Amino acid sequence: MSLLRVAVGWHFLYEGLIKLFNPGWSSAGYLNQANWIFSDWFHQIANSLISIQVIDFMNIWGLILIGTGLILGVGIRWASLAGITLLVLYYLVNPSLIGAKYSSVSSEGSYLIVNKNIIEALVLLLMFVFPVNIQLGLQNFLFHAGKRIVTRKVQDTESPQTSELRRSFIQSLFVLPFAVAFGYAFSRKIKTVKIDAYTGATTLSVPDKSVKALASDKIFSGSILNQTLSRLILGGGCLSGWQHARDLKYINELALAYNSKKRVIETLQKAESMGINTINVFVQQMPLVQSYRTDYGGKLKAIVGVAVNKDDLFSEISQAASFKADFIYIQPYVSDRLVFQNEVEVLVRALEVIRSFGLPAGIGCFSDKTVETCLLRGIQPDFYVKSIHPDNYWSANPAEHRSAFDPAFRKFYSEHNRYHDNIFDIDSEKTKAIMQQVKAPWIGFKTLASGALEAREGFRYAFEGGADFISVGMFDFHIERNIRTAMESLNAVQERKRKWYS
Repeated sequence: MSLLRVAVGWHFLYEGLIKLFNPGWSSAGYLNQANWIFSDWFHQIANSLISIQVIDFMNIWGLILIGTGLILGVGIRWASLAGITLLVLYYLVNPSLIGAKYSSVSSEGSYLIVNKNIIEALVLLLMFVFPVNIQLGLQNFLFHAGKRIVTRKVQDTESPQTSELRRSFIQSLFVLPFAVAFGYAFSRKIKTVKIDAYTGATTLSVPDKSVKALASDKIFSGSILNQTLSRLILGGGCLSGWQHARDLKYINELALAYNSKKRVIETLQKAESMGINTINVFVQQMPLVQSYRTDYGGKLKAIVGVAVNKDDLFSEISQAASFKADFIYIQPYVSDRLVFQNEVEVLVRALEVIRSFGLPAGIGCFSDKTVETCLLRGIQPDFYVKSIHPDNYWSANPAEHRSAFDPAFRKFYSEHNRYHDNIFDIDSEKTKAIMQQVKAPWIGFKTLASGALEAREGFRYAFEGGADFISVGMFDFHIERNIRTAMESLNAVQERKRKWYS
């Protein structure tokens, strides 16, 4: 029984300390997955910065104190009761029920009702009802010491109580090797990893609390038709495996192999738990986004790009609406093509169809001519998704060899000086001038020229150039850095001429 108690205590203490030594750990991502009873309450806690800080503090120190008490054999019944309470709460968030789907980030698998949390809770229940005075540990020694003080007699220095006290003291040393072993093992472990246990309230991809605090700043949010969006929007390109890789033929295959469905879900969780509340995808990616929402409790809003033509205005728009898109816009290549082919009326009708579903309707484009045409004809989308980035990077083809519509038709050239999938805003200065005339929110995209620019340069350039939001493709390891960079860029904006439309 004592060995079992020490083993459970070891587990609790490790989970508490590994969280304490990782300042970025938070239970927010785990709580946001709640999809059972009390899920609304758990979500409210996860989305409140003050509440989550209190919960994280109580969780960390609860685990540490429970684990310490169980290992040393002090306050065993109280430690057991507290441990049972924690484990039951973990189970309520992530139960092993038939049909329940939760991220593998925080779950050790799909079990049938009984999982590790239930087993450990039953063990602690046994500890709670088991007589404390026959367990090996410091509490047993203190029990006999107290008994000796009450019953001792001056002349009876070698009474049975004295012998019993000496024996209990020796038995209390039983826990010493385990305490030393734990301390040594933990000191070695903490030097090599921060957090590597998929535990009852642990998420591998964890938010940095300071990053979440940054994202909670009011300047990190804007709105489109009264819907609040984070100014940094998660782009869907990286998640789909498609990269504008120029002549690096292996990049798309590498990205697709890296971003398995499991990792994509982890990326969405990490982005949301850190303060990004919106994702920009094409309609073909919406089944995965919808799975994240329904199966993992995700709350990300979806800006969805669709394709239309004069013969089919409805298919992709209605599909996006059925997947509960929050915003729908016409894809950039599609809008540019319609303008170039003098089929602007198709664009107008497509906006009307989107609005018929009660959703904000937008226009995406690479070409400045698309925006100019909309302004000239009085076409007023609810928002634009327009590319913007500087051209001071090596792979950008020279300005004198640029053609305004090459990006729209994906006509690639083998010569370095011609277009080769490497530039997405032909004339960014012209873009900034034209967008000053637009009185609608502007989501800037391709702000890093698909990885050719540093985030610090691309983000600030887009915000100073007039973009109200930026949509950026990110792998999981980019998210924390990009949130910090976005906030630095927003705070550093000085030369912006365009009014904020959000």
